[in-house]
Amino acid sequence: MRKVYLTFSVCVGFAIGQTPAAKSDEPTQQIPDQDLLPIQTESVTPSVHTPYAPLTLKQKYLYSLDRVAGPTRIIGFAAHAGLDQLWKKPEQWGSEPESFGYRIASNFGAHLMKETIGFGVRAMDGEDPRYFRSGQGSPWKRTGYALGHTFWVHNDKGGMMPAYSVLLADTMTPAIVQQWRPGPFTGLRELRSGTLGMAGSALTNVWLEFWPDVRKKLPARLSRPLNRTFPPG
Repeated sequence: MRKVYLTFSVCVGFAIGQTPAAKSDEPTQQIPDQDLLPIQTESVTPSVHTPYAPLTLKQKYLYSLDRVAGPTRIIGFAAHAGLDQLWKKPEQWGSEPESFGYRIASNFGAHLMKETIGFGVRAMDGEDPRYFRSGQGSPWKRTGYALGHTFWVHNDKGGMMPAYSVLLADTMTPAIVQQWRPGPFTGLRELRSGTLGMAGSALTNVWLEFWPDVRKKLPARLSRPLNRTFPPG
């Protein structure tokens, strides 16, 4: 795992050192530092009265960091490791108590690697990692919007662009993870994992599209969000 942390540090340093500051004739709105923590990775609903404001490189980094170390993510790592322990995946790690630690570390390392790759790509090509809800139209239309915006995202100039970070992170991570997991590299297994990763990203967008509507119908104590959201502008 030490190599994983080293890789993350190198990628962050490279992205910060290589990404030029955006130049514009108009001043861009900046989010005060006190509003950056805790970071919320939920969806954002842009308003016609609020101009789009891109995230700074620091904000993109903190956004990616929250997707690795946020409280719900840690619970997810433990749950995933528990299922892998039950099903003995991979079987070479056995079912001893220490095997559960191996699986948690592996799941954490895989997600860390995925977010590291995604952050590095977004830092260089100007992708905005946030999901912007449609919030209107029929359920089928909104579902199609959410699925399409998995691979077609906002950029720092306010336009749209292909989500290269999603494609590269989901396809490269399984091959890298296999370097520390037991078993040979097969290609087909890693391709399947990458496809499932992209499918997971698409389903997450569908969840983010409809969750705010569902949350309004829940009791206040159940619908309270864990964190604050990035304001859209």
